[in-house]
Amino acid sequence: MTAILSRVNKTEIVRFLKFAVVGVIGAVVDFAVLALLKRFVEPPEVLETWWSSIAVGISLSTAIVSNFIWNRYWTYPDSRSKPIVKQFAQFYVINILAYIIRAPTMLLETVFAGWVEPWFAYDLEAAGLLGMLVLKALGTEPAKTLGTYLAWALGVGIAMFWNFFINRVVTYSDVDQAEQSADADRD
Repeated sequence: MTAILSRVNKTEIVRFLKFAVVGVIGAVVDFAVLALLKRFVEPPEVLETWWSSIAVGISLSTAIVSNFIWNRYWTYPDSRSKPIVKQFAQFYVINILAYIIRAPTMLLETVFAGWVEPWFAYDLEAAGLLGMLVLKALGTEPAKTLGTYLAWALGVGIAMFWNFFINRVVTYSDVDQAEQSADADRD
């Protein structure tokens, strides 16, 4: 019994670490899409107030697809008894619930921008190469942009734990059946 429990714990730890790596890949995808949208897409005036949340929704959907592919084929390769469409639908719904949990953190972007505003109190254009890099990366309103990114990072951190545990129980629940079957074959 102790050997089985030890193997299960080790297996789950490895899965969590793989899930976290996939999450980092997804975060890079999410962040890159968010940064591109915030930097290069000018929202219509009617959407300006909600643009950050809309941009996060678009970036999140892109990351969900990436994460599903990586998790299905790398983190949970033994999860194949469910049809892929059903499994993707479960994964997507769970991740959308995570978005609902994380979306309010985007309302903190103004608070975070206020915290980092003093960092940008000097003339960035006069700051030379470093100032030009900051302007290139964060745009003409670096505190506001950095506030958006900090709020995003907080939301992603909260959502990661939700996603792992709920997806493990719902989306990848068939892994338990595969493990029990493998254990029975060994006995």
